Amino acid sequence: DDDDDDDDGHDSDFERENSFTAPAPESPPKEGKPKRFMIVQEILATEKTYFEGLRVLKEVFSQGLEDTLVACRATALMLLLSKARDLFPHHQALLEALQTRLGTWTDESGVGDIFKEHAAKFSEPYAMYATAFDAGNAELAEQSKKPPFPTVLKEIEARPECANLKLGAFLLEPIQRIPRYKLLLQDYLKHTPPEHPDHKLAEEGLAVVGDCATHINERIRSKENSVKLLELEAMMPGVYLRNMTLMMTGEMQKVCRKGLQPRFVALFQTMLIACEIKKSLISTQYVNPRRLMLPHEVKKVGTLSATIAGAENAISIVSLKQKSWVLCARTKEEQRQWIKAIDKILGQTNSGASEVAEEQQSQEAFGVTAPVWIPDAGVSMCQSCEKDFTIYRRRHHCRGCGLVVCSNCFQDAVPLAYLGNKKGNVCPECYAKAIGQEPSEQKRLERKGTQRHKKSVNETVLIEGYLMKRGKNFLLWKRLFYRLYDSLVLEAFKAPEDPSSSGVIPLSAEYNVQSPSKSDGIEGKQNVFKLHHFKRDYFFACETEEQCDRWVTALKDALSSYASNALPEADEEEA
Repeated sequence: DDDDDDDDGHDSDFERENSFTAPAPESPPKEGKPKRFMIVQEILATEKTYFEGLRVLKEVFSQGLEDTLVACRATALMLLLSKARDLFPHHQALLEALQTRLGTWTDESGVGDIFKEHAAKFSEPYAMYATAFDAGNAELAEQSKKPPFPTVLKEIEARPECANLKLGAFLLEPIQRIPRYKLLLQDYLKHTPPEHPDHKLAEEGLAVVGDCATHINERIRSKENSVKLLELEAMMPGVYLRNMTLMMTGEMQKVCRKGLQPRFVALFQTMLIACEIKKSLISTQYVNPRRLMLPHEVKKVGTLSATIAGAENAISIVSLKQKSWVLCARTKEEQRQWIKAIDKILGQTNSGASEVAEEQQSQEAFGVTAPVWIPDAGVSMCQSCEKDFTIYRRRHHCRGCGLVVCSNCFQDAVPLAYLGNKKGNVCPECYAKAIGQEPSEQKRLERKGTQRHKKSVNETVLIEGYLMKRGKNFLLWKRLFYRLYDSLVLEAFKAPEDPSSSGVIPLSAEYNVQSPSKSDGIEGKQNVFKLHHFKRDYFFACETEEQCDRWVTALKDALSSYASNALPEADEEEA
């Protein structure tokens, strides 16, 4: 018997079964439409090349490495190769359909219906392959360093079927194939006239390919989310995070009762969690989690125009159930990203990044939202009566506004909505607000033990921070919190949130900033600058050189701006 299918006697059974040769088209494409036919030829050519790569993965690598992978327990790589084998029959069917269509090609022919039919079957097998790719590729790199795997792999890669390509190159091809289909179909559609019978089918086929790519990306994100959740669960003892959607994570500073504390913050679709960071030589754990359930426990999120000293890039999260939070991002961009992510979950129509949470909270009904507590270290005196805290006069937080007050100013209690209408102790000002009265200024003044310099609240703060000031005794340096206002007033506070200052230096154009000289007698003290006046000099020391430079620059700029209009000198009180 004659055998026309095996002329040279060297074709394999697989080649005889699966190779298709596209005959020349019955008639060449009409003038004006060669580009469309060339694109179809490119689609077929790339599909042949890709199908050959899948065949090599299936018949060469998968079979050749099977025993070695089992011995090496390379389960992730074995899974990836098995998912590559699952792609083979789908592309075998697609290649047959393309070759048949091109063999009977006319000007009215097209490939839109082919992709509409076959691409719909790609979503799940490609999603499975894509989710297994990272782990399998990582294991390939790891096993390539451990004998005997590298030796066996090199022998297989040296075969002629591999065409001098590595296993990693073959494994990467399926990841790039769906985006390649999308580009080719977009080009094909661009050169298919709207009136052509295949135009609508090509649009539908392109939409199916796009849906396939979207499905694959969603599965990849879901897989990555699951891996991250498992990693977080291992670092958060006792916290169950399965089936949750992770949005953002990062380390931030949280305003706590004891000041700014580092926290690991994780944002999920239904929860915001902040944990203490516990580091050891071998691991890092996130402990003592605090949760805010989203969206029903959070009223709004926004920035703060002014907050605790050092709390830069602050994010205010106003709670309806418990204490509100203030988190401090490392940068302005990070602050914006966190606010945008939380705001999206809350479903606010206006971006919280453009709002000032303090002003919003003051306009709401009293007791509806939980206040942000001022840290204990932020005050040295009662923020109501201004009496100094001592070992006997203890600190208490007003449940209405979060200020720190003494026990005498913490005796009144009113029902608060955010506590489920349970009574909470509040300061006199909040009590007056709760019962619908304006706070009495006369009674407020009568509660004060001593008269102090009042805080310049209506002025702009140019710079603030802790400084060490040399006293009259040259060996004594006192640490205070200073604020420089645009009115050329340098005000000192024992603590950043004190309601009144412990002293003030009214500056004038006669002041200037200098570096200390040897005659000043402060050798050995680092980061010191001198505020010089013809009557006396003030010496200040900073913690860092960068802080010293910022203070010197701010003082010089403020003094130079007033040099032409010198302010009348006022009596100075020691700060």
